[in-house]
Amino acid sequence: MSDVCAAHGCAACCHDTEMPLTEEDAARLAALGHPRERFTRVLGGTLTLNNVDGACYFLKDERCSVYADRPAGCRIYPFVLTAEGRMVRDVDCPHRAEFKAQPGLQRRLLRIVAVIGRETAGR
Repeated sequence: MSDVCAAHGCAACCHDTEMPLTEEDAARLAALGHPRERFTRVLGGTLTLNNVDGACYFLKDERCSVYADRPAGCRIYPFVLTAEGRMVRDVDCPHRAEFKAQPGLQRRLLRIVAVIGRETAGR
């Protein structure tokens, strides 16, 4: 978890998640020995993290068990894109105001969204 999340003991974004994954994310996590069919699902054509008992497959004792290798979307959360393509902090994040946007973050977010879009279209 980020320093903000750890400081608050928060894993709210890891519950009932619909976090999209890139194929690169899935391959990296599978290479760690996690069976892809357990941690992924497809929603509307988009590869996403799977939930087990209402929480991300990788959430163990309210901590991310793959933090160093977490998906790209998890790395930039709570920053998301609006329907208009504007980067904002997700209203579902209880500590969103404490996250600072780093230079180049919007470009990274747009790139991730583009990759997921292409992969979804090809699925």
